[in-house]
Amino acid sequence: MSGYNLADTQDREDRRKHLELVSKVVDRMASGSAAAKGWSITVAGAAFGVAVVQSSWFIFLLGVAALAVFGYLDGSYLHTEKKYRDLYAAILRNEIEPLSMDTKGLDGRRLKRDSHRSWSVLGFYGPLAVAGVILTVVAISRADAEHDQPPSHFPNAPAPASPAPEPKTTTMPSSTPAPSTSSASSSPRPAPAAPPGNSLVP
Repeated sequence: MSGYNLADTQDREDRRKHLELVSKVVDRMASGSAAAKGWSITVAGAAFGVAVVQSSWFIFLLGVAALAVFGYLDGSYLHTEKKYRDLYAAILRNEIEPLSMDTKGLDGRRLKRDSHRSWSVLGFYGPLAVAGVILTVVAISRADAEHDQPPSHFPNAPAPASPAPEPKTTTMPSSTPAPSTSSASSSPRPAPAAPPGNSLVP
Protein backbone atom coordinates (compact mmCIF):
# COMPACT_ATOMS: atom_id res chain seq x y z
CA MET A 1 0.00 0.00 0.00
CA SER A 2 1.35 3.45 -0.87
CA GLY A 3 -0.14 6.65 0.39
CA TYR A 4 -3.36 7.33 2.21
CA ASN A 5 -6.90 6.45 1.25
CA LEU A 6 -8.35 9.93 1.26
CA ALA A 7 -11.85 8.47 1.10
CA ASP A 8 -11.33 6.97 4.55
CA THR A 9 -11.84 9.28 7.55
CA GLN A 10 -9.14 7.56 9.63
CA ASP A 11 -6.61 7.84 6.83
CA ARG A 12 -7.33 11.52 6.43
CA GLU A 13 -6.78 12.02 10.17
CA ASP A 14 -3.53 10.02 10.03
CA ARG A 15 -2.37 12.11 7.10
CA ARG A 16 -3.03 15.30 9.04
CA LYS A 17 -1.01 13.99 12.01
CA HIS A 18 1.73 12.89 9.66
CA LEU A 19 2.02 16.39 8.25
CA GLU A 20 2.15 17.82 11.78
CA LEU A 21 5.03 15.51 12.73
CA VAL A 22 7.02 16.55 9.69
CA SER A 23 6.30 20.23 10.37
CA LYS A 24 7.66 19.91 13.91
CA VAL A 25 10.89 18.42 12.58
CA VAL A 26 11.24 21.30 10.12
CA ASP A 27 10.68 23.80 12.96
CA ARG A 28 13.35 22.11 15.11
CA MET A 29 15.86 22.21 12.26
CA ALA A 30 15.15 25.91 11.66
CA SER A 31 15.58 26.62 15.40
CA GLY A 32 18.87 24.72 15.43
CA SER A 33 20.10 26.71 12.44
CA ALA A 34 19.25 30.01 14.14
CA ALA A 35 20.94 28.88 17.36
CA ALA A 36 24.10 27.94 15.44
CA LYS A 37 24.25 31.42 13.91
CA GLY A 38 23.78 33.08 17.29
CA TRP A 39 26.44 30.98 19.03
CA SER A 40 28.89 31.50 16.16
CA ILE A 41 28.67 35.28 16.55
CA THR A 42 29.08 35.01 20.33
CA VAL A 43 32.06 32.64 20.31
CA ALA A 44 33.88 34.16 17.34
CA GLY A 45 33.25 37.72 18.55
CA ALA A 46 34.64 36.89 22.00
CA ALA A 47 37.70 35.20 20.47
CA PHE A 48 38.39 38.13 18.14
CA GLY A 49 37.98 40.64 20.97
CA VAL A 50 40.42 38.84 23.27
CA ALA A 51 42.87 38.38 20.39
CA VAL A 52 42.83 42.11 19.59
CA VAL A 53 43.52 43.03 23.22
CA GLN A 54 46.32 40.48 23.65
CA SER A 55 47.62 40.62 20.04
CA SER A 56 47.43 36.82 19.84
CA TRP A 57 47.11 35.33 16.37
CA PHE A 58 46.41 31.88 17.90
CA ILE A 59 43.15 33.12 19.44
CA PHE A 60 42.21 34.60 16.06
CA LEU A 61 42.62 31.16 14.52
CA LEU A 62 40.40 29.68 17.24
CA GLY A 63 37.68 32.18 16.29
CA VAL A 64 37.96 31.29 12.60
CA ALA A 65 37.86 27.56 13.46
CA ALA A 66 34.72 28.15 15.56
CA LEU A 67 33.08 29.81 12.54
CA ALA A 68 33.97 26.82 10.36
CA VAL A 69 32.47 24.37 12.87
CA PHE A 70 29.25 26.33 13.33
CA GLY A 71 29.00 26.84 9.56
CA TYR A 72 29.17 23.08 8.97
CA LEU A 73 26.58 22.49 11.70
CA ASP A 74 24.28 25.14 10.25
CA GLY A 75 24.58 23.60 6.78
CA SER A 76 23.67 20.18 8.19
CA TYR A 77 20.59 21.62 9.87
CA LEU A 78 19.58 23.26 6.60
CA HIS A 79 20.11 20.05 4.62
CA THR A 80 17.91 18.05 7.02
CA GLU A 81 15.28 20.78 6.95
CA LYS A 82 15.15 20.64 3.15
CA LYS A 83 14.76 16.87 3.15
CA TYR A 84 11.80 17.05 5.50
CA ARG A 85 10.30 19.78 3.38
CA ASP A 86 10.54 17.38 0.48
CA LEU A 87 8.89 14.72 2.65
CA TYR A 88 6.09 17.15 3.46
CA ALA A 89 5.54 17.82 -0.22
CA ALA A 90 5.56 14.09 -0.98
CA ILE A 91 2.89 13.49 1.68
CA LEU A 92 0.74 16.14 0.09
CA ARG A 93 1.14 14.32 -3.22
CA ASN A 94 0.17 11.09 -1.40
CA GLU A 95 3.39 9.33 -2.40
CA ILE A 96 4.64 8.27 1.08
CA GLU A 97 3.71 5.31 3.24
CA PRO A 98 1.38 6.27 6.12
CA LEU A 99 3.23 7.82 9.07
CA SER A 100 6.62 7.17 7.48
CA MET A 101 9.47 9.56 8.40
CA ASP A 102 11.99 7.99 6.04
CA THR A 103 13.74 10.55 3.80
CA LYS A 104 16.23 8.23 2.08
CA GLY A 105 14.41 8.30 -1.21
CA LEU A 106 14.31 12.10 -1.25
CA ASP A 107 18.06 12.83 -1.60
CA GLY A 108 18.11 13.03 -5.40
CA ARG A 109 17.62 16.70 -6.09
CA ARG A 110 19.38 18.12 -3.03
CA LEU A 111 22.95 17.23 -2.11
CA LYS A 112 24.47 18.06 1.25
CA ARG A 113 27.22 20.22 -0.25
CA ASP A 114 24.56 22.34 -1.92
CA SER A 115 23.15 23.20 1.50
CA HIS A 116 26.59 24.20 2.80
CA ARG A 117 27.07 26.44 -0.25
CA SER A 118 23.69 28.14 0.08
CA TRP A 119 23.45 31.89 0.60
CA SER A 120 22.08 31.48 4.13
CA VAL A 121 25.23 29.59 5.22
CA LEU A 122 28.08 30.74 2.99
CA GLY A 123 26.75 34.29 2.83
CA PHE A 124 26.62 34.48 6.63
CA TYR A 125 29.79 32.72 7.75
CA GLY A 126 31.94 33.71 4.77
CA PRO A 127 32.31 37.43 5.59
CA LEU A 128 32.92 36.66 9.27
CA ALA A 129 35.65 34.17 8.39
CA VAL A 130 37.27 36.62 5.95
CA ALA A 131 37.30 39.32 8.64
CA GLY A 132 38.89 36.84 11.06
CA VAL A 133 41.60 35.92 8.53
CA ILE A 134 42.39 39.60 7.90
CA LEU A 135 42.67 40.27 11.63
CA THR A 136 44.91 37.21 11.97
CA VAL A 137 47.28 38.47 9.27
CA VAL A 138 47.41 41.91 10.88
CA ALA A 139 48.15 40.36 14.30
CA ILE A 140 50.95 38.19 12.87
CA SER A 141 52.49 41.17 11.04
CA ARG A 142 52.40 43.32 14.16
CA ALA A 143 53.93 40.56 16.26
CA ASP A 144 56.76 40.13 13.72
CA ALA A 145 57.40 43.88 13.69
CA GLU A 146 57.68 43.99 17.47
CA HIS A 147 59.98 40.97 17.41
CA ASP A 148 62.35 42.64 14.91
CA GLN A 149 62.85 45.73 17.08
CA PRO A 150 66.23 46.04 18.91
CA PRO A 151 66.14 44.88 22.52
CA SER A 152 67.30 48.26 23.82
CA HIS A 153 64.19 49.94 22.53
CA PHE A 154 61.24 49.72 24.84
CA PRO A 155 58.33 51.75 23.46
CA ASN A 156 56.09 50.97 26.38
CA ALA A 157 58.66 51.60 29.12
CA PRO A 158 57.74 54.42 31.52
CA ALA A 159 59.86 57.58 31.47
CA PRO A 160 62.45 57.88 34.29
CA ALA A 161 61.27 59.91 37.19
CA SER A 162 63.01 63.25 37.71
CA PRO A 163 64.76 63.72 41.08
CA ALA A 164 62.77 65.63 43.62
CA PRO A 165 64.14 69.14 44.40
CA GLU A 166 65.83 69.54 47.77
CA PRO A 167 63.84 71.63 50.24
CA LYS A 168 65.25 75.10 50.95
CA THR A 169 65.97 75.90 54.62
CA THR A 170 65.17 79.48 55.68
CA THR A 171 66.16 81.00 59.01
CA MET A 172 63.30 82.68 60.76
CA PRO A 173 64.08 85.61 63.13
CA SER A 174 63.57 84.85 66.79
CA SER A 175 60.43 86.36 68.18
CA THR A 176 61.89 86.65 71.72
CA PRO A 177 63.92 89.85 72.04
CA ALA A 178 67.30 89.73 73.80
CA PRO A 179 67.40 91.34 77.24
CA SER A 180 68.59 94.96 77.14
CA THR A 181 71.60 95.90 79.32
CA SER A 182 70.46 99.48 79.66
CA SER A 183 67.21 98.52 81.29
CA ALA A 184 68.99 96.22 83.70
CA SER A 185 71.46 98.93 84.79
CA SER A 186 68.79 101.61 85.21
CA SER A 187 66.68 99.61 87.60
CA PRO A 188 67.08 100.83 91.34
CA ARG A 189 69.11 98.65 93.58
CA PRO A 190 67.75 97.81 97.05
CA ALA A 191 69.40 99.55 100.06
CA PRO A 192 71.69 97.44 102.23
CA ALA A 193 70.15 96.32 105.49
CA ALA A 194 71.52 97.74 108.78
CA PRO A 195 73.61 95.35 110.82
CA PRO A 196 71.91 94.05 113.95
CA GLY A 197 72.79 95.72 117.30
CA ASN A 198 73.69 99.12 115.97
CA SER A 199 70.22 100.50 115.85
CA LEU A 200 69.70 103.59 118.09
CA VAL A 201 66.82 103.55 120.50
CA PRO A 202 65.45 107.06 121.27
